[in-house]
Order: sequence, then C-alpha cells, then structure tokens
Amino acid sequence: MGRPLAYQQAFHRSQSLLSYMAYKSEVSMACYLIAQINVRDRQGYKKYLDGFDEVFKDYKGVIMAADKNPTVLEGEWPFQRTVLIRFPDADEAQRWYRSPQYQKLAEMRKRVSDSNIVLVEGR
Repeated sequence: MGRPLAYQQAFHRSQSLLSYMAYKSEVSMACYLIAQINVRDRQGYKKYLDGFDEVFKDYKGVIMAADKNPTVLEGEWPFQRTVLIRFPDADEAQRWYRSPQYQKLAEMRKRVSDSNIVLVEGR
C-alpha cells in the first residue's frame, strides 16, 4: 500500500520548493545602495542632481526612495537626505558607481556634501 495522495502531493510541492530555492541561490540577488547624505552647499548639490539622471539612465538601477525626512523608529538619524536605489545585482551597482561618468559626478557631490554609502544584498 502506497502513501496517501495528499502526502505524495505535499512531498512533491516541498521538493519543487527546495529545487526553486536552490535555483534562486545560484542566480544573482538584487542589490540595494543606501546613501545617507548631509548637504553643505545646496547650490552645488543641485548641480550634482542636475547631472545625475544623465549618468544613471545608462544603468539598470531604480531609485526606490529619496527622502528628506524619513521616519525614525529607533535611535537617531542625523542625515538630511536618505536615498535607496535597487540594482539587479551587485555587479551592476558597482558598474554604475565605479563608472568614470559617475565618479566625475561623485567628486562634485563630495565637495558639497558628506555621505555614507553602502551596498546591501536582498531580493
């Protein structure tokens, strides 16, 4: 006598899920850039922003959020601006960030603001 049909179906679903999870672990994960920014020179920062889209459009990033007043749930958040950008993977994030076009723009940003910038992997 074999196993009940419900058991066989549940077993098959769990095997499919495990196969899917193994597949997903082999493919690249999304990567998020988080920037915390304090602007010292608003006019200079505006010039940075004016050039940003022209450089960013050539990469596969999506600006998920750019907030001047995020809601602090715990601790302190002493930054005037928080930016969250999603890339399909870390390689694309690095390709954009390290590109000569963005590095030229980043030099402008560094002259007029202080920033903390990190990459985190996610889904």
